Amino acid sequence: QRSLNTLVGPSETLVMEHRVNKPIQDLKTIEDDITFPLAATIKEMEITLDIRHSYIGDLQVSLLTPQNKEIMLHDRAGGGTDDLVISLRSTQEPQLFTACLGQPAQGVWKLRIADMAQDDTGVLVKWGLAVGY
Repeated sequence: QRSLNTLVGPSETLVMEHRVNKPIQDLKTIEDDITFPLAATIKEMEITLDIRHSYIGDLQVSLLTPQNKEIMLHDRAGGGTDDLVISLRSTQEPQLFTACLGQPAQGVWKLRIADMAQDDTGVLVKWGLAVGY
């Protein structure tokens, strides 16, 4: 079955990107915020991540919605692979975004990155949020 979200495309999309170059240290958690300014209901969304790290299996990456719902974007997968440079789209992974679709977009979106092991560090280069409404 097709869901309403795949049948009705967004009429407009607002893309916001935050270039931060924030260090990710061993056994530490960092956060970064993007404030979505419009009172809009989410039809589609995309999250982009550019995280440079020498062992992405150390990382847990989650997104907190303005309604304080947590979405796990990356959970210590990938082992010793370098760098996490990805785009996650609701049209391709609707189960990941069920907490967001149909919800208000306005407010503070928070990206949280936790380095869960020693010996490898990195940097959050940039991340982005695109909302179709």
